[in-house]
Amino acid sequence: PDKKWLAVCGNPHCRLYSNDQSSSGHAHQFDGHSTNVTSVVFSPDGTAMYTASEDSTIKGWDLRTNQSTLQLSCSHAVNALAMRPTGGLLVSGD
Repeated sequence: PDKKWLAVCGNPHCRLYSNDQSSSGHAHQFDGHSTNVTSVVFSPDGTAMYTASEDSTIKGWDLRTNQSTLQLSCSHAVNALAMRPTGGLLVSGD
């Protein structure tokens, strides 16, 4: 939300890169999915990131501690995530 981070996600992790030109390499890596990460969204306040995967899970990550704070299991691969601009509602789709 503040354009401070760029999330690059693939199989099976996400990496955050700082938008600061003076830093090189990724700042943080988030592991936990077992297959392709298909979608990522940030919370409006920039303190959390949510990832979706073909492994039928949605994970929440605290960007202050870099720890997983949420895991939701779905009955199908999750290919899309969206968050209400004011927060509080996370929507997924296949």
